[in-house]
Amino acid sequence: MPVAYRLLLVDTNVDRLSELESELTRGGYHVAAASTFSEAKRRLSMAPPDLVITAVPLGEYNGLHLVVRARAAHPHVLAIVFHTADVVLEKEAQGMGAEYATDVSPIALHALVERLLSTVEAPVSTSVQRRWPRKYAHVTARIGDRDAEVVDASYGGLRLELSQVPADLSFSTSIVDIPHIGPITIHPVWARGGSDVAGRWWCGAEVGNTDEYTVDAWRSFVDSLS
Repeated sequence: MPVAYRLLLVDTNVDRLSELESELTRGGYHVAAASTFSEAKRRLSMAPPDLVITAVPLGEYNGLHLVVRARAAHPHVLAIVFHTADVVLEKEAQGMGAEYATDVSPIALHALVERLLSTVEAPVSTSVQRRWPRKYAHVTARIGDRDAEVVDASYGGLRLELSQVPADLSFSTSIVDIPHIGPITIHPVWARGGSDVAGRWWCGAEVGNTDEYTVDAWRSFVDSLS
């Protein structure tokens, strides 16, 4: 199964955010949506997107600040910033190598995303150098009504071993329940196996929770591993 491009979509207008997220998700992209600058920062800290799409007004900060932060951590990330027509902002965005969009209707933005990503040979999110070391683990977990085991983990993701791929292991968002942490939202990016005698499967996933409590709990769990 091909890995979908990962998009970080940021807009304080929650109705427009929902419309754009739905349109891009239907297009086959993996979309992480954030309605605040701080939430977008947390998403950037967890996993690199292939494309950042952000409104300019983001409260205390703005979308150009977010592009700078994203590029500092992940230099190859593409970016789109959107706002009303503004020559100064457009030049600033272009100076950062970002596209400036004034038409943010779902169809128009979808077309712009397709055009930009057509220039990328492979998703950046699957080829960037891993930022955090993996730690081996043998921790029981559950996905839905099925047992699983966390084989290894890092701040950004984990690898699971399963007796079979559960029907509810969606390749957009799933929930894994880990003792002493609770439910963690994950974004599976690959799964393989089922061909050995035991019929085991392995799944690689990125951690998707963005609330500070869960992020802290996950990182404490990773830190506890030898």
